[in-house]
Amino acid sequence: MLQCNLKKNYSRIAVLVLCILLCFIWLAEFFPAVSVRADETQYSDVLADLQVDSTFDLSEWDNVLKHPQTELAQISESTDHELYLYVHFVGEIKPVSKVVFNTQTSFEKLDFRSYDLQCVSENGSFCKYLVNGYKTTASNHIYAITRLEYPVHKKVSETQVTTYEYISVEQYWTVSYDSDKVSYKQEHLETIEVTDKYLGSHNDGEDSFWGYKNWTDTFYYAFSTEIDMDDLLEVQIEYQMCLAAHSGGSWEEPYTDIINCVIYADDSVEFTENLRDHWWFFEWNVGVNHREFKAIETPEEFREHSGLSLPKNKFGNEFDWVVTFYNKREVFDSPRVISLFDVPANTSILRLKYIKDGVTYNVGVLDTRSTYINPKPKEKDYWWILYLVLAVILLLICMPILPTIMSFFAWGLKGLFTVVKWLIKGLFLLITLPFRLIIALFAGGGKK
Repeated sequence: MLQCNLKKNYSRIAVLVLCILLCFIWLAEFFPAVSVRADETQYSDVLADLQVDSTFDLSEWDNVLKHPQTELAQISESTDHELYLYVHFVGEIKPVSKVVFNTQTSFEKLDFRSYDLQCVSENGSFCKYLVNGYKTTASNHIYAITRLEYPVHKKVSETQVTTYEYISVEQYWTVSYDSDKVSYKQEHLETIEVTDKYLGSHNDGEDSFWGYKNWTDTFYYAFSTEIDMDDLLEVQIEYQMCLAAHSGGSWEEPYTDIINCVIYADDSVEFTENLRDHWWFFEWNVGVNHREFKAIETPEEFREHSGLSLPKNKFGNEFDWVVTFYNKREVFDSPRVISLFDVPANTSILRLKYIKDGVTYNVGVLDTRSTYINPKPKEKDYWWILYLVLAVILLLICMPILPTIMSFFAWGLKGLFTVVKWLIKGLFLLITLPFRLIIALFAGGGKK
């Protein structure tokens, strides 16, 4: 009996130990999840931040006469060296995802960059955005903010692409620290707007020894601005690279980070640190394959040097300038018939340095982003030739019996007309039959 009780106790103890182990395993799985949730950043409310300023009046921002369009209402820097943007929307809230600004004070070394935005708080018509990938470093800061950007999905050449439209900001912010106080001063920022543009390409292949082929992918950006510039000195442009089929139409997602480069009038190109590990991929070869592409030139110079045509702008006039921003030569180990080639995506001008009336300007640019879509070549339809040959052969075969065929056709046509005539007569009799009956009844009643 005692032995039986001991066995029962041992069983109960074993079950209890197993339960405790299972509890520990479950808790071990649970607590890490709790710690992850605890580490999530909690952002303050956008209106609560704005109302820290005693001069902030929400009713004033709701007045469309004073604030008729979407605008950047405020910026702020956190103690963690993060930058926040506070945007007031009029009408529809756009899915803003990028911002373009410069933090340099030197007139000669302005450097505009684009940064991704993350919406961390939304309340009414206000949104608070965190500038991802940017950290403040100095005690006094300046931000020359040209524009905000939001994605727009369009269908171009039967291909669905994502482009970016902009919301004009044109604000110059100065952030100053004095002991425990921080002040933000806003001024107007001078910019220049791209009024029209064309993203074009030239893909040139040249056969070499044993069927090997040298191939050059060249992309240029023809554009017009609101100002008639006397000379263009520098163009800061930003883009990503994709792969697309030579057969046209489709393209893949960008395989590079944002590439930010400055193109100079002397044909030199300066890539920024955003190029990262892709510096080896790009090769600037002006003049390859018997075509000379200058980095910055007028449309007339472009046609003269390259031998290529250039479309007119949307007003039917010449573009102001042409910038060749990408020129890569590749060597293939087999003839290139059907393959992939490089195409730029999300291309946009960020800064222009130019001369107007003897004065040099270096300003940020308002410009949408463009993605190159390789036009799908029109397939040549040769079936009409076969149909024409068959028709001629059939006509030759039928020539001897053509009179008989024509007589039969005439007889058939005459018979068809006869049938149609009797059908019309029958339809007429059918429609007029009730009226004939009524007339007959009245005529019979009168005789009585």
